[in-house]
Amino acid sequence: MKTSRIPKLEPITLSEACNQRCLFCAAYQGMKAHTEAEIAAIIARSDKQVIIGGWEPTLDPRLETTIRRAKEAGIQNIAVFTNAVRLSDKEYADRLIAAGATLFNINFPAHIRKLSDSITRSPGAFEKRVSAIKHLLARRDRTAVSLCFVVSSVNYKILPEYAEYVAVNFSGIEHVALNMICVNGWAGVAVSLVPKLKDIEPYLREAAGVFTRRRVRFVIDNVPLCRMRGFEYASAAAKYIVMDGVKAVASDKTYMRAACCAGCTLRRICMGLRRDYYKLNGDKELLLSTKLAGPIKEQILAEKNRSYPSDM
Repeated sequence: MKTSRIPKLEPITLSEACNQRCLFCAAYQGMKAHTEAEIAAIIARSDKQVIIGGWEPTLDPRLETTIRRAKEAGIQNIAVFTNAVRLSDKEYADRLIAAGATLFNINFPAHIRKLSDSITRSPGAFEKRVSAIKHLLARRDRTAVSLCFVVSSVNYKILPEYAEYVAVNFSGIEHVALNMICVNGWAGVAVSLVPKLKDIEPYLREAAGVFTRRRVRFVIDNVPLCRMRGFEYASAAAKYIVMDGVKAVASDKTYMRAACCAGCTLRRICMGLRRDYYKLNGDKELLLSTKLAGPIKEQILAEKNRSYPSDM
């Protein structure tokens, strides 16, 4: 196996503004948009993929041009990370697709309008986001759509119903990422937004069951495998380790190993506990797993070859 850490792409940061004020926002105060020269350098350093983000990239008039520049440079996968509110303007969305955007990764924190607007603190945004997602899905011949659900104390209990909603209303979605909230950015001020791992586990398990039955591709990030009992195959970190040959790093700026991790049978396919979570809640929730890693690896590899409606 390689000795590198999980690879991190160098994103292009465009806008320094946002049309939402999400409770869980992991963007940092003082984050600066890249200059034209910096954007050109990132594109030149990129291989097959580039991510375009920022606070909200659709607010930057350079987005369409930046997408086109990346495409002209030969980059095959151009992902735009967005809240999709502006993409409810179908003409604008179509221009970005024509420029070369191959994936729109959309923040979709709840399927319930009132809760979604409360989390994003942007009344009226929910309907625009849903409209944008459905329009983009109708253009699946040219682009793809993935959803990001940040798991927090205010929305983790809706996970099973959320999974069902996505399967019914967003047929053809590329994948859904269920990401445990990070204790940085704005969320670092509101630590009450961080749920306990032991509390979210049963809801994640039920949602995983719905996604699996409904044939919706999904991943779960920032949750150690010992708190993903029965659905370890959905771990984003484990997928990197198994499919891309990345080594699980015991000493990392983001992750750490607790004492019990030394005897865990899954330690070679698990990155451990996030350090920011440890500072808040310690490591008492971690469990010593005695499961064999082999069957989980087989599940992950089988998942890689499974066909989904989004592949059609």
